[in-house]
Amino acid sequence: MGNLGTASVSELRDDTGLGETTVRDNLNKLHEGGRVKRIDADETEAEATGSKVLWQIIVPDKPVKPEHAGERYGKGELREKVKAALDASTDEDMSPHQIAKIVAPDRVSPRDTISGSIKHACEVLVNRGEATRTSEKPKRYRSGV
Repeated sequence: MGNLGTASVSELRDDTGLGETTVRDNLNKLHEGGRVKRIDADETEAEATGSKVLWQIIVPDKPVKPEHAGERYGKGELREKVKAALDASTDEDMSPHQIAKIVAPDRVSPRDTISGSIKHACEVLVNRGEATRTSEKPKRYRSGV
């Protein structure tokens, strides 16, 4: 793993415009995750930076795959899963988020990006006559069966 230069909390605060507590809290979280290293400053560094503690970013040798990044679906595969979920719930209108919980529960997160793909798949199914959009806002769908 490679390392970059060091910086104090106050230097990072000044460079980012964030509050000191915000910077410190985020550095501690990054430290827990092994993304930054806490270094005790020697006398010269402490005098120059005004801090006894410096932080250094740890750069991994290989790119780190995001936690929710999974394999991509093959052509039409997600659409087929969406259709199966809608067909299994013929008496219920479903939002893209509800469908995502069924088809890809491991990819649903607070920053839900899979729902956009599912919304697109639903719209394709609507255009093909295989599903019905039952509500425009919020978007809700039902099987066309």
